[in-house]
Amino acid sequence: MFDPSRIGPDPLPEVGHPRLLVMGTFDAWVDLDLLRDVMSARPDWSLVLAGNRTVAFEYLLALENVHFLGRVPYEELPTLISHCDVGLVPFRLGPIAAGATPSKLYQYLAAGLPVLCTPFLDRDLFDGRVTTAAATGEEFTRAIEGLLAADSPAERAARQAFVRQHTWAARFDAVESELRRLSYAR
Repeated sequence: MFDPSRIGPDPLPEVGHPRLLVMGTFDAWVDLDLLRDVMSARPDWSLVLAGNRTVAFEYLLALENVHFLGRVPYEELPTLISHCDVGLVPFRLGPIAAGATPSKLYQYLAAGLPVLCTPFLDRDLFDGRVTTAAATGEEFTRAIEGLLAADSPAERAARQAFVRQHTWAARFDAVESELRRLSYAR
């Protein structure tokens, strides 16, 4: 999906950096208040929201540094993600988040982005490649600042190398290998 030769020019040249990205369906499980707090505290940052929405969040869109794109075609996501600086997964803590491992995490990592989530996720699943922060505006803002400061080409390459181990083909091979091992163990 993230073949560098297929990444197009910046689709949002008018949107400044650092550019934070949230993708997916905007519903009750997304902490929009957290995003408002972060973007209000850092008007020099830009937030890009891409996806469908089932809840109103005009109060967030009223901020000049927040840009809602609506649904972005799947084939355009690699270009959009590649022109952002941090991928965010700001889920509200609760039963929906407790069972989630969103595919957007893998998409962000495949583009090399640093990733920040609220603490719904078992970070060990991602070998430390995903950062979590408490769901307060202040702590989330500090965590984003830290990710931006620590990001480098080497870190981006390490994230991309990590996620290459987690393709559907790699998962199939692991399951197939385990099934063969079990069938020979009888």
